[in-house]
Amino acid sequence: MVGRDRCAHAQARMRKRAVPERQRGMAPLTIGLGPNFIAGETVDLAIETIWGDRLGAIVETGPTLPLDGEPRAIGGVGRARFVYAPAGGRFETSARIGDRVEESAVIATVGGVALHAPIEGVIRGLTRTGVKVDIRTKVIEIDPRGDPAAAFGLGERPRRIAEGVLKALARARVLEPS
Repeated sequence: MVGRDRCAHAQARMRKRAVPERQRGMAPLTIGLGPNFIAGETVDLAIETIWGDRLGAIVETGPTLPLDGEPRAIGGVGRARFVYAPAGGRFETSARIGDRVEESAVIATVGGVALHAPIEGVIRGLTRTGVKVDIRTKVIEIDPRGDPAAAFGLGERPRRIAEGVLKALARARVLEPS
């Protein structure tokens, strides 16, 4: 349970490549998720988001690990399973997470530009229709394993990141023990 007097005052952000502005002091507790955050400087605490032994670890002082640049392979496919916006604009799609797609099938448009499935598989990640996206924003992910069930639920990485955030909140006494 979140403490009543502090729940609306915690803030967490994940910025990946962008160097975050100083957020420390903007709320009683600020938590940065992933690369480029400096615990004790830009945020109060940070959480590691890079695969490995430190995934989900709380960083109390100093920087998080730098972005390593390459996604973890799924079904033997790494970066090739993603679609990035070729231009900025409004993302439009009628597709849904879990849909099966053939390679080259049109999945969505951004600013009127068609976005095609880079590989055959199941849609695992999809930007919500109507959202304005910037050029080079990751907007679609295809899972080459082809199992629609694998596209749902909480994966290992987000689960470990969420556990790290919960531990950080408990440590900072923002969460009351249940």
